[in-house]
Order: sequence, then structure tokens, then C-alpha cells
Amino acid sequence: MAARFADAGSVDNFISEQENKATSQKTERDIKLLHLFLQTKNEERKMEDIPTAELNEYVSEFIISVSRTKDGKEYDPSSLRSLLASFERHLKKKNYPASIINDIAFEKTRKSL
Repeated sequence: MAARFADAGSVDNFISEQENKATSQKTERDIKLLHLFLQTKNEERKMEDIPTAELNEYVSEFIISVSRTKDGKEYDPSSLRSLLASFERHLKKKNYPASIINDIAFEKTRKSL
């Protein structure tokens, strides 16, 4: 009877397999872009290891400074919001204690959009 039901590991695998590949790739690209920015600030920690107050400062500064794409075009507001969505997805996977999109701790970040 036990073989009839999935174990927790197979549920996690199922969820991972269902995630849209394009979304995963975009999230990875956006995290790398933020990491490059953090390196310019001499910050070597992963974003999920940075305390909320510090991360709020870094991400709000990042949003203001990342005004142009590689080809020189300005990011539109929806693109900047999608960067935050990528950060949110990444942090959620890492069990970060706060939400960039919902928590008051990241109000400055949201206001920088």
C-alpha cells in the first residue's frame, strides 16, 4: 500500500521539473546581475546570507543604478519589477525570512521602482 503514494523527495522533484525553464534561467541571470553589483560594493556574501536591513539598502541602490540594459536601452518599470520577482523567487527557495515584495522591511526597495 505504501508504494501507492509518493515520498517527499519525489514531490520535490516533481515541483522542480514543473518550474518553467525560461523563468529559472531569468532568475539565474538576474541573481548574477545583482551579485555583480554586490561585488562592486565589496560584498561577497550571497544575497540570502545578507541581513534584511542591509539587503534592502543594496537592492534599492541596485534598482536605481541598473537603469540600462547591455545594449544601452533603459529598463522599463515592468522590467525592474520582474527583477524583484526574480529576487523574491530566489530568496523564497532559500527560505529567506522576509519577502522583498510584501514585507515592510523592503519598503525602500519597492519605493525605488
